[in-house]
Amino acid sequence: IEGAVVADGSRYDDEFRPPTWGPDIDDLNGNPIDALVIDDAQIDPGNYGDDPNFAAARVFADLLTARGVTVVQQTDSRPRPTDVPLVSLGFVESRPLTDVLVEMLHTSDNSTAEMILKELGHAVAGIGSRQAGLEVVWARLGMWGVHREGVVMADGSGLSRENRLACATLTGLLTVAPVAAQLVDLLPVAGRDGTLADQLLGTPAEGELQAKTGSLTGVKGLAGQMRDADGEPVTFALLLNGDGVADPSVYGPLWEDVVDLIAALPVAVAPDEARFAPR
Repeated sequence: IEGAVVADGSRYDDEFRPPTWGPDIDDLNGNPIDALVIDDAQIDPGNYGDDPNFAAARVFADLLTARGVTVVQQTDSRPRPTDVPLVSLGFVESRPLTDVLVEMLHTSDNSTAEMILKELGHAVAGIGSRQAGLEVVWARLGMWGVHREGVVMADGSGLSRENRLACATLTGLLTVAPVAAQLVDLLPVAGRDGTLADQLLGTPAEGELQAKTGSLTGVKGLAGQMRDADGEPVTFALLLNGDGVADPSVYGPLWEDVVDLIAALPVAVAPDEARFAPR
């Protein structure tokens, strides 16, 4: 190859990390993201590139070299020229969106969440940016009638400390949103898979409860659905804030209390007919 391997990530803007992520968010939890990312923007294992597009080009060039292909010029990252005819040599087709969402929700993949947010902005507004994506999400929540009072969204993953979310927003997404049923089906199952694989074992939730976890230092969340004793779905959301709430000894008993409450529903109250009898 007489030229260079050049990466084009211009589908999205070049904000590789949301500005409100704190210093505690390292590359392992929130790596640089853009429109072209290979292996979480790593050039080598544990070596994250500052420009994810350039890192992707480097990885591809290294793969070519390892297979006996000589690349003469230096790897680069820039938008492709629009006035030069190009020939497609190959392409990779995405897995269905449901597969992508299952991976994201089961592993709490922050990078995927951030990229989906930018893709929403690109698909709806023609702008592949975090802000454009947030505006699309905000408008759609309003269209669906999901609770928005007091809600502040700063990113797609929830890693920013500026995010403010209400339990009513989470339960609304799982009940009134037109995609609620499909969304619940994508969630991990307690005691079976994803971030809930080793949670709520030996409780009525095992194999029954479907939910998404959320964890930061001083924050622990759980939102999802579980069927009651009559087989009716009960939607719940529990958001904990404070020192030590991410400790299993703190959140574990609270999660089990919620599970026990749902398992005991519906609560039958026998009327006291004597109180209403003629006197």
